Amino acid sequence: MARKKRRGIIEKRRRDRINNSLSELRRLVPTAFEKQGSAKLEKAEILQMTVDHLKMLQATGGKDCLLFIASLLLS
Repeated sequence: MARKKRRGIIEKRRRDRINNSLSELRRLVPTAFEKQGSAKLEKAEILQMTVDHLKMLQATGGKDCLLFIASLLLS
């Protein structure tokens, strides 16, 4: 019985960590705020928005870096 109870506690901690991390992602990803409005976002939506946001940052970050380096070299 104690083993079963301990497993339940461990599982609850795991779920809490996942939910806390998802809440943090919701807070950090700007598009999540725009869509949140009246409806609660599903966990899958939060993860998808995070992936999309990271891809966008990756794509624009490289361009911004190159433009900055080019401006330094040309000045």
